[in-house]
Amino acid sequence: MPYKNHINHGQFRPKMTKKYKIVYIKKDCIGAVACENVAPEHWEYLIEKQIATLKSPEAKKTDEREELIIEEKDFPKHLAAAEICPANVIEIYELDTGKKVYPEE
Repeated sequence: MPYKNHINHGQFRPKMTKKYKIVYIKKDCIGAVACENVAPEHWEYLIEKQIATLKSPEAKKTDEREELIIEEKDFPKHLAAAEICPANVIEIYELDTGKKVYPEE
């Protein structure tokens, strides 16, 4: 009798977590440090440049902007950083649909 692997017959499906894309328009950052204050594990203020930066080594960075794909578990902290930013330079999009989550249009 052949071995039957029940896991591969649709009885076990890993939960897919939602992913988001953070778009930070750093050329417009005013250096308020608010993002780092609410999410220091994700954001860092660079004193020498007087702007914030994403801490993740996976972030794609240019002189004008930074982008990062995040997991759902990190969404609340990044949303808090975006909401508190007085320059409104942190945007969040659903990765799978491209829908802008913050700020709402």
